[in-house]
Amino acid sequence: MIINENAPNSLIRISRCDQSGIWANNHCYTNNILITKSQITNWNIDDLNDINESQLAPILSAEPDIVLIGTGNSFIRAPKIIETTLYNHNIGLEIMNTASACRSFMLLADDSRHVLAALIIGT
Repeated sequence: MIINENAPNSLIRISRCDQSGIWANNHCYTNNILITKSQITNWNIDDLNDINESQLAPILSAEPDIVLIGTGNSFIRAPKIIETTLYNHNIGLEIMNTASACRSFMLLADDSRHVLAALIIGT
């Protein structure tokens, strides 16, 4: 899927997302990643269902208003630890497949929202 949104408020531009990776700022990311409007970092997670508090720490330290979790090619319900932790920190949560999360990230970033996308590649 090619994404053509123009996001002047975001330094990060996602241009494409498919099973092999996410293209942002002319680079293909093939590992799971965390994206804010100004930074892309690796997200050391193998399976969303096995997530622990240390894997949520980089999300919390970014202090987003909303977190978009892209669960791969299909929707997977997030484990309670994610919902509870983000709720306790007053952070909104939306869960969807990764392609939808990429599109939503670009729209929210363009709207000057403090958004973070936690994206799982493939699966």
